[in-house]
Amino acid sequence: MRLTYTDFLNRVAEKTIDNTNQLRKGVQQRRNGMEDLYGIPFQAYGDARHPAAFYISVSPDLVYYERFSFKFIIQPYSSTVMGVGMDEGDGMFIIPNTSTIDYDFSADGELNYGVHKISTLSDNWRVSIDGVDITDYLIEQHNGNWIDMTDESGAKVWPTNDLDDREDFYDILDVACMMNAMGETEKRDKLLRPDFKRVEIASDAMFSVQAVLYLKLSHLNR
Repeated sequence: MRLTYTDFLNRVAEKTIDNTNQLRKGVQQRRNGMEDLYGIPFQAYGDARHPAAFYISVSPDLVYYERFSFKFIIQPYSSTVMGVGMDEGDGMFIIPNTSTIDYDFSADGELNYGVHKISTLSDNWRVSIDGVDITDYLIEQHNGNWIDMTDESGAKVWPTNDLDDREDFYDILDVACMMNAMGETEKRDKLLRPDFKRVEIASDAMFSVQAVLYLKLSHLNR
């Protein structure tokens, strides 16, 4: 088949367009995306042997953090009591394989069914991220104020309004700066590295916690 001059020009034009598109794809800059998780709640339960835990995912394409902080809403553990396992001798209610908890009984000695609150009288609380204990840093960050559930007044939000010059959050980026100032770079890097991160809240009592996450980060779009 004889190629005419017009056919030749058409093929040259098509090839030029194709080469231009390929070049544009090769040199096009990858732009950053932004992930903003504002006030995302995580519910968990813990006791003296089992810390409450939840997981957050930080993109492996992390460029930088803009925000990384928490609030904790802690309250007594709630349990729906069905009446099984009651020890009539000493008026205690037994939760199998867990612990022994005092409950109120009616005047005739029967257990009142329904939702009961288990005491969370504790002032021994620890917080860690990926195995890095950050409790002491959070206490210092909030002028020595720390989680205290010893007055049995129900649910409480932590941190409390104890700072005048910043928002009342547990600020993980500030903790990283404190670690950096103390030369604890290994802890700092583990705290901030992209990962599927495990956050733990531990106490010596049974409790329910709602951790509220505020996370904003820049990452590369794929």
